[in-house]
Amino acid sequence: MRKNTELFIGLRRSNGQIGYLSEGLKIPEFFELILEHDNRNPALVDFAPVIEKLHNLHCKQNDEKTRNKYNSIYNYWQDAKTYTKESIKLSRSEQLSCASNELINELQIRLREKKKCFYASQNDQKLIIDGLKEDCDMYIDVLLCFIHSKASLEIESFRRDNVLRAYSDFLEELLFELFSEVIQSGRDGESFFKYLAFESNGDLQTYLELIHPGKSEDQFLLSVIKNSKRNRHWDERFSYYNQVVIDYEIFNQHHIEMARILRDLLYKIRSISKLLSSLKEKNVEWAPNESTEHLFALLE
Repeated sequence: MRKNTELFIGLRRSNGQIGYLSEGLKIPEFFELILEHDNRNPALVDFAPVIEKLHNLHCKQNDEKTRNKYNSIYNYWQDAKTYTKESIKLSRSEQLSCASNELINELQIRLREKKKCFYASQNDQKLIIDGLKEDCDMYIDVLLCFIHSKASLEIESFRRDNVLRAYSDFLEELLFELFSEVIQSGRDGESFFKYLAFESNGDLQTYLELIHPGKSEDQFLLSVIKNSKRNRHWDERFSYYNQVVIDYEIFNQHHIEMARILRDLLYKIRSISKLLSSLKEKNVEWAPNESTEHLFALLE
């Protein structure tokens, strides 16, 4: 039997219990890597094990040229962690920074091209999204290597940083545009939400939150009912009555899968954006000795 591997992160809460940060979607919520403490500054834990697991998942995908650059960055990052002399660590960090900037800029060009192809295509959109996912996986992994290297060298530098946030914003904006296009396709812009509400089990809220933050599934369904067509009928026994008619399209599996891929990627990059905001706005300390016993788990 083939097993699906899913990565999620878990951290020990202040009450000693383990909180699985992505119980619904099994998506890493990277901003939770910062632990809040009552008596001292918040701390960013050493999340190297997460990067290593993500690399194991993604190191064999994409084309050979991109894959080689991605693996080289990972090797730079692994090598930089072995040094204790600040001068050597700084040198390795500079190498990592240059290689990361180069690959991220290349991936941005590729992602823009894939977005154009997506809009121009009718029959190959699912294949385009599959390829886009591979680029996004590597983009996110490289960002995490970049963040880890910067944090371990001088975590205070995030307060002056605009580059990493610009990289995060680029991907978030691109994914949100594509996600909105896929989700809001149909006759009235909310047909996909209606389809999820009546044809799937518990998925609607995870999509709804990205387009209409704070709007609950019940609120959405109530608005659908209120705005639906009413047909008046005559019943000889009960006289007139109104019948509410809810119309929505039936979406094929490719469309559903595209929406799921873009949803998951959007949640991931938004969590990185929130992590970067916390590093910029809060007085966060680097905590390499913080317990990582429950940092992550790999489910099979």
